[in-house]
Amino acid sequence: MTTIMCIPCPPFGTEYWTAVCNRLEDKKKPTKIVNPLSTASGLAEATQIMEDELSSSDEDIVILTHGATLNLALALSAHPKVKGIVLSNGSVSKQSILARLGSIIPSSVLKAALHPRISTKLFSSSLGMRRWVVNPYVMNHDMVVRVCNEFINDSKYRSNCLNWVGMNGLPLKPAADDSKPCLSIWGTHDIFHPLSERQAIDGLFTDHTAVDVPGGRYLHGLERPWETADHILEWCSKKSL
Repeated sequence: MTTIMCIPCPPFGTEYWTAVCNRLEDKKKPTKIVNPLSTASGLAEATQIMEDELSSSDEDIVILTHGATLNLALALSAHPKVKGIVLSNGSVSKQSILARLGSIIPSSVLKAALHPRISTKLFSSSLGMRRWVVNPYVMNHDMVVRVCNEFINDSKYRSNCLNWVGMNGLPLKPAADDSKPCLSIWGTHDIFHPLSERQAIDGLFTDHTAVDVPGGRYLHGLERPWETADHILEWCSKKSL
């Protein structure tokens, strides 16, 4: 049996995947959340951290990630401990919107806007993460503080996230091992990453299973964690993972 290793993406922390992991664990599927951005600011450094983590694991691993960390999952695909990849909504064929914004907004303005005094209010406002879910009340102030805890309270983590989005918000590179099975779970109403983005994954893996989350937006994994977990369980069962 494999362990699901979950990697959060900026600006989220380890709490993003907690509800999904709880569901998986309830169904007897082992999980582990690893956040390389706690210390890494770039793909090469994060890949090395994750490869060390994988090498020390006694179990075979399925990588689960979303958003701006999809490239990290692809970089890890050739590791012998990795037996499969699960990708959720993120940029695939073109540079991410967040990366494009980061490239045109002066860094001093961006850092000021993302200071916790401002970003916490912005993220939980009707102009922020409430637009990233179907039910806006899901992303209330308490939820934002919980899932973005590291970003809000750790200046180093915040800096790593900003660097990561700028450096790794580019189109996905081919998987290091495209023969590994891949599952994509995609919200169909994501304004940042439409279904056309997910279709590009077909060219990255020879064994790609695509699952739609009808009406789901960017943060469907946070809003509908049981559905996400159940799709993973069904796929793992079919692939004997």
